[in-house]
Amino acid sequence: PNDYEGNYFLGSWHRSHEEWDKAIEKLEINRRNRVKHVHSYGGLSSAYMAKGLYKEAKEVLEDYLNTFSGNNYIFRQTADILAVQGAYDEALAMMDKAYLQDPLNPVTFENFGDVYHAKGDFAKAEDAYNKLLNAQDPAFHYIGYNNLPFVYLSQGKIQKAKEILAQGIESAQKHGASSREADFHSHLAYIMRQSGDYDGA
Repeated sequence: PNDYEGNYFLGSWHRSHEEWDKAIEKLEINRRNRVKHVHSYGGLSSAYMAKGLYKEAKEVLEDYLNTFSGNNYIFRQTADILAVQGAYDEALAMMDKAYLQDPLNPVTFENFGDVYHAKGDFAKAEDAYNKLLNAQDPAFHYIGYNNLPFVYLSQGKIQKAKEILAQGIESAQKHGASSREADFHSHLAYIMRQSGDYDGA
């Protein structure tokens, strides 16, 4: 019953089936046993968060930081919890800590962009997402192309949103990423509907 891998994988299975209480039961075992496994702690926090138990979700991550050490993933997940509650400045402070842990991790810039967008700081959101377009791994380009248009949409910059999606479609076609291309076409249709261009959509 104290096998940390077994509890982690069972907890993850229950999470994937939205069986939050069962997931919490299994992942709490690893927490009690002080197993240094970031994804076990992260999964436990996510299960609490899915139930709307933000205080408990944050405490799990704080427990990891107090027991072990700073970690990019744990700081990013803490920022997510704070941002969901509208504590954007606190979330950005956590993101600064995440960045210091791993300055080259492109996912950090995605999270920065998400928080800045939610806060309404569109210029900084654009800057964060644009950094993803310069990442070496094309998979991160997808995230940038996926999120930037909605920052522009929030500002009423419809044409700019369309241009970014057109670039995303071209990139997806170049890399043979048909599912990503379909996503971009879907986003483009949504933006057209939002702008009143029902025929184009």
